[in-house]
Amino acid sequence: MKLLEEANDAFAGIEPEERVRLARLGSLLFMVGSLTAIPAGLLLEPQPQLYEHVVSAAGFLLGLIAFFLPWERMEPGWLHFFPVVGALVVVAGVAVFSVVFSFFLVLAGMFVAISVRKPIVFSAYMAYFVLALLIPFAYTNRDLSDQAIIILATLPVLFIVAYVSRYMHEVVEQQKEQYRVFASQAIALGERIKGNGDRIKGNGDRTLDDSPAALERRLKNLTLASSRDRRDWSTRPKVWPPSSN
Repeated sequence: MKLLEEANDAFAGIEPEERVRLARLGSLLFMVGSLTAIPAGLLLEPQPQLYEHVVSAAGFLLGLIAFFLPWERMEPGWLHFFPVVGALVVVAGVAVFSVVFSFFLVLAGMFVAISVRKPIVFSAYMAYFVLALLIPFAYTNRDLSDQAIIILATLPVLFIVAYVSRYMHEVVEQQKEQYRVFASQAIALGERIKGNGDRIKGNGDRTLDDSPAALERRLKNLTLASSRDRRDWSTRPKVWPPSSN
């Protein structure tokens, strides 16, 4: 139950613009991965039947549809579509083509690493991907040693890419937070100088909205106010020499 509650908030706090970028990235991973699977499948021996490429076609179509959805108006939870369905498409590709296609799970791991905010949900997704890697052992009639070699090679790559991507993403987010704090302080100072800043409560706390959208709006208002002041100053009549009383 706790995991489900955390999953609902896994993408909480993501701005609509960032949600659109993540959705476009997930869509491109769907389409590029699906298109890559077609020529790769032609190199297999024996080659897959033509109808078996429906897996690649379905993956590409899902990515194409997702690319044009209005993600800025959709709930953030819909971003779960990409890792959940993406892993299922990879499992289907492994079943139809070859266990080699399990390497596409690395892309799903990278997407989860840079998008999921909750550590417990990230860990659950990594377990889900490991399960997806092990599924071929349940039905395959091929040489298990060959299967195991590929899967054991994929596992460390999956974890390395996922955790390195997550670490780098957290570093970038921390830097963005520092820049946001600096920007908020600078804008607040400019507003106080202009005399239109937010009021300071008696207890010293400020009621400032420092979200990215609010900062952009406040900066725009401050810039417009400064432009009006410059315009008013430039059009003010010049008196020279100055009169003395």
